[in-house]
Amino acid sequence: MSAPTQQRQVGAAQGTWLVARREITTRVRSKAFIFGTLAIILAIGGYIALISFLGNGESTSRVGVTSDTAVIGEQLTVAGDALGQTIEVEDVTDAAAAEQRVRDGDLDVLLTGSPSEPVAVVDEELDTQLNGVLTAVVQQQALNERISEAGLDPVAVQQEVAGTTVEVRALGQVDEDLGQRLMLAVASAFLLYMAVILYGSMVTMGVIEEKASRVVELLLSTLRPWQLMLGKVLGIGTVGLIQVAAIGIVGVVAGVALDAFTLPGAAALTILSTVMWYLLGFLSFAALFATAGSLVSRQEDASSVTTPITLLAVLPFVIGFPRLMNDANDTVSAVLSYVPLFSPTLMSTRTALGVAEPWEIALAVALSIAATGVFVWVGGRLYSNAVLRTGSRVKLRDALRG
Repeated sequence: MSAPTQQRQVGAAQGTWLVARREITTRVRSKAFIFGTLAIILAIGGYIALISFLGNGESTSRVGVTSDTAVIGEQLTVAGDALGQTIEVEDVTDAAAAEQRVRDGDLDVLLTGSPSEPVAVVDEELDTQLNGVLTAVVQQQALNERISEAGLDPVAVQQEVAGTTVEVRALGQVDEDLGQRLMLAVASAFLLYMAVILYGSMVTMGVIEEKASRVVELLLSTLRPWQLMLGKVLGIGTVGLIQVAAIGIVGVVAGVALDAFTLPGAAALTILSTVMWYLLGFLSFAALFATAGSLVSRQEDASSVTTPITLLAVLPFVIGFPRLMNDANDTVSAVLSYVPLFSPTLMSTRTALGVAEPWEIALAVALSIAATGVFVWVGGRLYSNAVLRTGSRVKLRDALRG
């Protein structure tokens, strides 16, 4: 009887670290983790590169003009530059040869006819943007002719018209970086959600597996139940942290390098916020997931005990996240961002949007830390009372009663 007693004299920190180290080394070395992380990183890098390419790509249209429509070509170039569309105008002498070039795709459109009644020759259909620019130019040309017929100077009239503007008095300041902040907010929120759900489920499955195989009985001969639960939570949480940090850093570095992000400071703050809220959010949710796993003995029963926890993680996306996307200063979302279990999603989103004050973040962190302590303590008690019970599902009140 003395040997088991001596085996149980493992220090709290040492026992927890042994379990955590076992989880870290086993999972980080697995092919699923290595190739999964690389696949996600490559996908994010490819997506950012595609967005950067599409964003930097200029729309270029090639237009052929005859001697009769050359005046329209000059106006097309000026109008295209004003609208951010590159229009390359080429003088053609042989209309038949130019039409063949349209069929071959060398020219997007050939302008024939007269400046007042031009004809656009295309292969199949005229590009919508180019059609808009061409229509505006032709309408301006017709207007100039009518002004000339009235004995006025078209240039002077245009200058007078251009000088007539509307005075704008803005009540608020436009955030030119809102698009990038929204992208950072969405990426942070969904990365947190996926990491918490994925690695939280791993905690549940690991507890059930050890319970079903009775390995937990051997482990508890030298460890206290709460050491086993906390070690598993910290170990799997560390694995998740490595992946979250790697994905976030690679995403921001790729975005800055490809000019997809012009706010490196905001991006770095978002990474730090995401890591911090992952730690706080995962500890809370993982304690719940570990407790849920201790209540059942079969993998098939896992969904019945983890569904309520998953719903808690989904609620912020249903209640607060859409409101923040429409209005970053939404009052309801601001209040909900202080609620533990909601804070990782909503406060991290508000931080990425740049609307969370430092005291708000500090308050949400303090409340989350307090709630995490409660969840870990209650979860450890439930885990201790249920993890050695096999067979049918353990009722929650029986686990509480011990």
